[in-house]
Amino acid sequence: MTVTKYEIDMLDVEDADAFLIRFMDERYNTYIILIDAGRYSDGQKVSDFIKNTYGSYYVDLAICTHCDDDHYGGLLWLVEDMTNNPSTSVDIKELWVNDPGLHSWANDFERRRNDVRVQQQARVVYTLSNGKNFLAIIDNLHNSGNLNAGMNVREVFSDKGCFAFDDIIEVIGPSEEYYESQVLGFRHSMKANKTTPAANDTDDDDTITIDEAGNVESKTLDAAVPDDSHHNLSSIIFMFKPTDDKLYLFTGDAGQESFQHLKYASDWDRLKNLYWLKLPHHGSKRNITCAMINHFRPVISFCSSKNYGTWLSKAVVNALKQVNSLVYSTNAHGSMVHNSIEDREGYITAKPL
Repeated sequence: MTVTKYEIDMLDVEDADAFLIRFMDERYNTYIILIDAGRYSDGQKVSDFIKNTYGSYYVDLAICTHCDDDHYGGLLWLVEDMTNNPSTSVDIKELWVNDPGLHSWANDFERRRNDVRVQQQARVVYTLSNGKNFLAIIDNLHNSGNLNAGMNVREVFSDKGCFAFDDIIEVIGPSEEYYESQVLGFRHSMKANKTTPAANDTDDDDTITIDEAGNVESKTLDAAVPDDSHHNLSSIIFMFKPTDDKLYLFTGDAGQESFQHLKYASDWDRLKNLYWLKLPHHGSKRNITCAMINHFRPVISFCSSKNYGTWLSKAVVNALKQVNSLVYSTNAHGSMVHNSIEDREGYITAKPL
């Protein structure tokens, strides 16, 4: 497959994530990928955007990066809509979601991984405050008997050779082993999550320096406590690789540890000097380090965030700017499109932060 025409939409869902990739192959067939869909209340917005902007009632692939409701909530709404309103819903042809219920076992638990009670307990992490469970909604769709029940659902791990669209999409993290190491720390009744108590990022803005080798240094980033949320660290990390040799990295809410546990060292090497980076965890200083910034050196950095200090850190923004990355965030620009296939009415050129 040859892909030279493509665009990436970042929807303004405040401190949540909802990204879309739309691209065309050499025969002008169009494909749509949805990466997370914000919270449950954002589902309608995502659905309307796909219908009104793309003129489409389907997405070829939806990727749920991890089990936090600001990422899977809108996807739950979309799948629920496929069940309840099959004639008007946006249909998902394939869904990538990792199921903790299939990985909740370890040597310290005398239980089998096919124990139904263990699976149910583990899947609680996909339950919204309204009691709706994402994985149960998926099961309900398949049992509904309507035409949308053909949605293909699969897990994806870097050591299982997970690709899509002739290698245009490639999963590089997590490995199945690393994912299973995180599952027992998920916030469910099997085991309490022991994350380090920490407030959201303060609205910091320290002095950023560059050494003789051109590497950025930041006291704020060096002093930040690394994100130890097992939910975040289990995020699906993947690359979008169009045929123009520009590399796009999607990170969910991954952190430093996620990248340290990439299955293959060659994958880390390939992330050097990126073209485009989706900042992990809404630009939090707990999820990206100076070493990562110096390695990635993205030409462009995109961030979905409500405002500075919620998660987005000025230290992260300024460090990226010092390595000449153009940084864009929804808190300043609202919804944005990168590399638009065609002109968009009502859109203007965004200025970097």
